Amino acid sequence: ELGSRSFTEIEERVGARVPEAPRYLYEFGAEIPGDDSGAFHSVDLWFCFETLAKCWRPFVGKHYDLARQMCNYWCNFIKTGDPNGVDNDGQRMPEWKPY
Repeated sequence: ELGSRSFTEIEERVGARVPEAPRYLYEFGAEIPGDDSGAFHSVDLWFCFETLAKCWRPFVGKHYDLARQMCNYWCNFIKTGDPNGVDNDGQRMPEWKPY
């Protein structure tokens, strides 16, 4: 996470980014069941691509809810450059503010 933040701050200082294009960062720290390792490198991909059911870990409803939201945020970002939007139930998801 430190590398992403540092890179974004350097871009800001040297003017290497397009002013109309805000940067969005996230730090993934969800509780991952099955052992005491916690969130590890690339575990967020299971959530982004909603592939939790393909894993041996005992994920429950809250994990699937998080995966659905993450997938929605990513799809919104890909479509519009802004991750914010509505969830599958039509309700606005919590706002993801630019870095």
